[in-house]
Amino acid sequence: MKNIYNMVCFQIGWWICSIGAKNEQFYLGPIFMLFFIAVHIMCISENKWEIILIICGSIFGIVVDTSLIYFNIINYQDTFSNFTLAPLWIIAMWAGFCTTINHSLYWLKGHFILSSLLGAIFGPLSYIAGLQMGIIFFLTAPLHTCLILAIIWGISIPLLFFLNEKLEIISEC
Repeated sequence: MKNIYNMVCFQIGWWICSIGAKNEQFYLGPIFMLFFIAVHIMCISENKWEIILIICGSIFGIVVDTSLIYFNIINYQDTFSNFTLAPLWIIAMWAGFCTTINHSLYWLKGHFILSSLLGAIFGPLSYIAGLQMGIIFFLTAPLHTCLILAIIWGISIPLLFFLNEKLEIISEC
């Protein structure tokens, strides 16, 4: 039941972030995700290190998505013209996604090739959904952008599982 709650709330948060950005209510999604993560940490998570995973994953997401802006690969609705940083709503999506690592996506633990493959497929699909909604803009050819996103997400998912594993080991010491 906890895994279903986790996946459903993450998906609701993804949609609220996306629809909020589409309607220029950029803080609506992050507020929901903050509430979801707080409830998740207090009531669902049994892992003390999970908050560290969420923070580290969010920082990683800032670096990844800000790099995509910096290298003129994609841009986002709500990116300040003089300040190149991934918007808060996309960072909130990263934070919410990190909650799935120990819960609804836990079945991928130890399956680095499968998690890489799924990341390479579904990562770009999320960005394509954002493109279709008009909240993400591809600044290079779509195939080129999707290939870059596939590589990034093909590495990111196993990397998040690896980080989670190391945090688990450290917490046991």
